[in-house]
Amino acid sequence: MSASSAQASLIASESFNYPIAGSSLNGQGSGTGFTGTWGGGANFDVVSGLTYSGVSSSGGAASGSGQTYLSLSSAISPASGSIYFSILLNQSSANFGNIGFFNNGGAGELWSFGDTYNGSGPSPTYALNSASGPGKFNAAAGFNDSGVSIVPNVTQWLVAQIDYATPSAPVAYLYLNPAVGSTPLTSSAIATMTGANAISINQIRLEDRNFAIDEIRIGTTFADVASVPEPSTYAFITLGFVYLFGLKIFKRRSQATV
Repeated sequence: MSASSAQASLIASESFNYPIAGSSLNGQGSGTGFTGTWGGGANFDVVSGLTYSGVSSSGGAASGSGQTYLSLSSAISPASGSIYFSILLNQSSANFGNIGFFNNGGAGELWSFGDTYNGSGPSPTYALNSASGPGKFNAAAGFNDSGVSIVPNVTQWLVAQIDYATPSAPVAYLYLNPAVGSTPLTSSAIATMTGANAISINQIRLEDRNFAIDEIRIGTTFADVASVPEPSTYAFITLGFVYLFGLKIFKRRSQATV
């Protein structure tokens, strides 16, 4: 069984709500929890958005060639709990389609997930990956293969979790298309990676050769990155029930007076 989900705090999200037709991603930037604009010299465009059953989506998606970056408004460096990261990903082939996480004031790229570098080129499977060197997620580096092959032209929902129960040795888990309504068990992860450093993330990077990526979300619970109605939505639903209940009573009273 899986634990039920509960929202806590959505740290950042990017739905690529920019003009789609002929629009360059470079210089754009209006996502929540980010600062500045997308950039890095790569040719990225805004294309039609991706959809996945049960995961809310809006706006466009990013697609291009090379790498592009966006900074977080505040660094992510928790001392406990978990951080969840999610993306919608659609690739026409296995040829680098991933999201990376950086400390651009220090250690550079820390880790990534998706179709990552496997030591000699793009992986044909989904994976977790750590760069090598001091301050990285795992100083010894590591390509943690899921063994799950990339399916071309199918939108997948990838969710990564970093568990900071031991901040100096965080553990990353990668889930593929988990059930939206409940927090996945770590035993259901398709790949895991144990870190050797406390890490601080202040920038994200998209790497693309042939993919579209959408709905980037970072939160402190699984529910933050899954599709959960906003409080205003619950209020609207509640008002709807109240209205229908009141209308039913009114009709009964009207019929009684006839």
